[in-house]
Amino acid sequence: MLPALAAIGELAAPSAIQKTTQTAVGATQEFTSMLASAAGSVAQSLNHAEQTSAAGLTGSAGPRAVAEAVMEAEQSLQMAIAVRDKIVAAVQEISRMSI
Repeated sequence: MLPALAAIGELAAPSAIQKTTQTAVGATQEFTSMLASAAGSVAQSLNHAEQTSAAGLTGSAGPRAVAEAVMEAEQSLQMAIAVRDKIVAAVQEISRMSI
């Protein structure tokens, strides 16, 4: 048998398919946990900005601290929106693919 055909036969073997499936599931779980972690970080940043703004209104925090917290929250939110837009564009591109 030709070496190329043997390699194709090995790829089609159930063990190779199972390994590929396990790798894909593991990568999906890692990607999902990364997105969840990023969303949690954005929420934490927004919460911190809100608390710092409230502290600024009562005089407990200075204007610089309030501005820094709000700017950090704004950057986090912009990053989350950019990631969301990329995910939506990817899903739309996949839905346009012909089978």
